[in-house]
Amino acid sequence: MTKVSDIKPDTPGTYSPQEFKPVELKKPTREFCKTELRKRLMLKRGAPRDERELDMLKYVLDALVQVAEDESHVLRIVAECEQRDYFPDGYVIRQIAGATKGTERRPNPKCEKCDGSGFLKPVEKGGYTGVPTTADGKPLKCDCWRTVERV
Repeated sequence: MTKVSDIKPDTPGTYSPQEFKPVELKKPTREFCKTELRKRLMLKRGAPRDERELDMLKYVLDALVQVAEDESHVLRIVAECEQRDYFPDGYVIRQIAGATKGTERRPNPKCEKCDGSGFLKPVEKGGYTGVPTTADGKPLKCDCWRTVERV
């Protein structure tokens, strides 16, 4: 059985252990998101113009605050929205956020408990070998998963 930590860095679709740098993210403030929306997107076609449409702005702002990782991610999302003809809705904001995300969750490739797979190793009990599972039958995740920069 090949361990994830034994895979060479040049293997397609893999990453080297040197790239495992956990990242700390600071969620953007609601005020920052609101400022960016108003500053860069309010002249778009379909943007809320009067008091009756402020619920739409609140919905889009809620979506942006919820999905943005940090302030630079907010700027990437809004920049992508600027390329479109219409003012975005919450669904579009969520789609763009997923596409422009700068981080992802990965297991530590040097973890001893899971050999870098992210799931606990099989255990032997009474002559049977099995993977530790939750009550609903899913394999148990190791606690070595971290948020790292997307490469």
